[in-house]
Amino acid sequence: MHSILAASGLAHDKQVAEQEALALQRLSPDEIRARQAELVKMRNLLFYHELKAKRAAKIKSKAYGRAGLQAARGLGRVDGRRG
Repeated sequence: MHSILAASGLAHDKQVAEQEALALQRLSPDEIRARQAELVKMRNLLFYHELKAKRAAKIKSKAYGRAGLQAARGLGRVDGRRG
């Protein structure tokens, strides 16, 4: 991604912000509002996707959890049967 930005001359955040400001000057106020709304929506989607990914990374399978509980209790059997 960085190589693509560097090839287009937008390797730094400051340059990107300047290009965005120039592009906004050419748009009508309605288009600017629509663009900002789209950016807010995408930012929110990215945020919620990151939260969901973090939650999913923490979740383990039921069998994994049961094995951990049984090991902590000292039962030794993983499949849930006693004896």
